[in-house]
Amino acid sequence: MNKLYTLTFPLNDKELDFIETMSKEIYACPVRSRGRDFATIKKSVKNGIILEFALERLGAQKNPATFDVTNRESYAWDKLWNGKKTEIKRKKFLHNDSTAYYSWDKPEYVKTFLNNLDIVEQLIVGDYIELEENYYRVEWMLETKVDRNFKKYIHKSMYNKGQLYYNHKQDPNCNYLREYA
Repeated sequence: MNKLYTLTFPLNDKELDFIETMSKEIYACPVRSRGRDFATIKKSVKNGIILEFALERLGAQKNPATFDVTNRESYAWDKLWNGKKTEIKRKKFLHNDSTAYYSWDKPEYVKTFLNNLDIVEQLIVGDYIELEENYYRVEWMLETKVDRNFKKYIHKSMYNKGQLYYNHKQDPNCNYLREYA
């Protein structure tokens, strides 16, 4: 079984080409681009894919399906990690964030994930710092099984209106990897 650990790596040419190609595909599709300019899309793609590239370096396999809006298996999960269909999310805990919970202000950020809990088997949350151009250090926050009970650990914040958070402390399936758990 593969384990999560901190790693530092540069993006290779294949990964940089992937970012460019995916950005162009999203930009060309009015539904997926949502009116954003190319630079904004490329930044978003890069922000979303760094953790996936890191997980591949640790042994994960890419979702083999080509994106198809009619096939949820093509977009519901990112990587196969230890035999499980895994969704990977970023929480900026390496950027002066002292919160111990995985939270999000915009529900649309996790809408696809929450709508596909019948397909996704695992959630991994991590963060990265760009040390220099295209060179990253990645750390992991948590890894948890996703099952029919997962939604009962998602709550509305009492402190930040509109914010939701995943309460890993209630979830017996969660392996929390940060010191301040």
